[in-house]
Amino acid sequence: MKLSKPILIIIILALNIFVFLPSIKGGFVWDDRELIEFNSSIKNGNLLESFQHSFGKGSFNAYLYRPMVSLSYKIDYMIYGLNPSGFHLTNIIINMINSLLIFFIIFYLFKDYNFAFFISIIFSVFPPHFENVSWISGRTDLL
Repeated sequence: MKLSKPILIIIILALNIFVFLPSIKGGFVWDDRELIEFNSSIKNGNLLESFQHSFGKGSFNAYLYRPMVSLSYKIDYMIYGLNPSGFHLTNIIINMINSLLIFFIIFYLFKDYNFAFFISIIFSVFPPHFENVSWISGRTDLL
């Protein structure tokens, strides 16, 4: 049975929601606390500051310059405050977008919806992605 492109896209999105939705119940853990909960730089409304300064401290007390990650944390804070569920939801949405990008890139390269769907499904639920989606600080890899 051949499924249409919209049905394949809906299945990809539904799979992401089904697999990762339980992570919404999680809180801030490990690096999340330092990079989000206790980070005053994401709590100010200046979005351009994300591109001007590093944020937080990583391993070995090295400052991190990741402007898109910092910007996304600031936007999440503006929308959700310090509610970790919102940050987890953003990670799920980013993974959904990435899964669709993989679908369209593979289709563009191989002109085969079934192959693109198969690769996108594997990408969506690839075990190393679980940490990136479920752990808020894993957003670095998602972006």
